Formats: sequence, structure tokens, C-alpha cells
Amino acid sequence: MQPVPSPDAIERFLADLAGNSGIEAVSEAKRHRLRRVPADTVAITEGEDIVAVAIAAPHRQGDGSDIWELETAVRPDMQFAAFEETVLRAGLASVPKGLPVTVWSTRTSSSEALVDLGFAAQRTLAYMVVDLPLPSDRTGPEDVRGFTCADVEALVAINAKAFANHREAAAMDADEFQTLAQEPWFSPEGIVVAPAEGPLSGFCWTKIHDNGDGEIYRIAVDPEVHGHGLGRRLTLAGFAHLASVPGVARGTLWVDLANTIAVELYERIGMVIDRTNREYART
Repeated sequence: MQPVPSPDAIERFLADLAGNSGIEAVSEAKRHRLRRVPADTVAITEGEDIVAVAIAAPHRQGDGSDIWELETAVRPDMQFAAFEETVLRAGLASVPKGLPVTVWSTRTSSSEALVDLGFAAQRTLAYMVVDLPLPSDRTGPEDVRGFTCADVEALVAINAKAFANHREAAAMDADEFQTLAQEPWFSPEGIVVAPAEGPLSGFCWTKIHDNGDGEIYRIAVDPEVHGHGLGRRLTLAGFAHLASVPGVARGTLWVDLANTIAVELYERIGMVIDRTNREYART
């Protein structure tokens, strides 16, 4: 019997995939799950080599119940539907019986396997990109300021209100913020808040990837002030900060395609869709 790969070995496998493709193999939430509850991660090996990983994690919904989300990562030469199905079955088996589960897929081979398993796409996230710096005819940042430690409580509250219908993002509390603040990529200078004076109404949190891409990791505006252009100002402020960092030449972000107002905003500043990530649920 092959020994179970260690969390460190699994993290190296995921890092290698990301390094080769420029795309994170699984989301940050699933990497945190690997560190906190490594026994729940499924790793498939070929000899001593890891060839696939499946990580499931629970997310709290608005009604207080949990829904599980599964993500898989597969070595490029093994990305065909039959093997993807094997990985998916192993991952689904790790979810407690009787609880709802959805699966995220960025690969055609995985999507084909999910359809064969009786799943259907129900939500699509788009990864949008733009060259930095933005053209000089774009309106620059205004009425924004840098983040301070005193802003954490307000930032978390705005995040909860803005993402009330998005279980992955809405769950962030002060403890999770502090956990994220320990990540190697975290920089307090990478967070812009608004307005410059008075109670916070929104924030733009950026992240720089190892490949040099600058991502708007999370952007949120208090629903009570929607319609006043704050989202646009924060987006431009975030990209202006990223463009000021040496070596960052491309801006990126993820957006739910159902959020047409946000998609249209990003398209107006020059962003285009690079790829998608779909969430599948059992039919």
C-alpha cells in the first residue's frame, strides 16, 4: 500500500500545477482546508507521484445550513474524462453523506465527467484581465485612502453585506481576515478603502501573484450606497496601486457573470474574459 501523501507534498503538487499554468490549482479556501483538516483531502498517486487531488470544504449558507463544495486538481497528462470521473467520485465520497454538494470545474475534461455523473452547471465565474497601467484617459482614483488596522471591523461588516448571497466570500470574519493577513502575498498597502474621510462604504483588496499578475482579490461596496460610482472608483484605485508595483503588467479579477452591472463596468475600463470557472450541482 502506498503511503498517504503529506500535506506538504500535496501543497507542492498544487504549487507545481499553478507554476506551470499560471492558474491556481484550487481556491484559497480549499488550500486552507488542506492545512486545517488534511485528512479530508483525497490524493491519488501513481507510484510515488501525486497525479490528482480532491478537496471538499463546507460553506455556511444564509439560513445557517452548510453546503459542501468540491474542487479537484489533475496533472495535465491525466486530464481526460474517464480519469476525471475517478477523481470526482473519490472527492464526492469524502463529503458527509446526505449533505448538499456542488463541484467547481475549470477544465473541459472535468465538466464532461460531471455531466456523466448527473451534474449540471448552475453558476459561472469569469476571470477578466486587462493590461496595466490603464490608459491615461481613464478617470484616476478619487476620495479613497489606504487601509489601516482600525478598518478591519468595518471592512468585515461591509464584506458580509456586499456578499450576503455569495457563501464563499460572505463567511469572512475578523479571524479569517487575520489568517489571510498571514499569507505571504498579503500587504496592507494593497488594500484601498473609501471614502477618504468618515465611515467606510467600500474597499478594494489586491493581491500580486508569483507570475506577476496583479489581482483585485476582493472588492465590496455597501449596498446602501450602490449607484454612486464607488465601485468604479475603487476598481480604478486598485488597478492604479497594482500598476505602481514594479513587474506588474496585467490586472485580473473574478466576477460572477450573473452580476451584469459589474461585468459591464469592467468591460468599460477595458477588461476582457480570459477563462471561466463553473459550479455544478446534481440535477
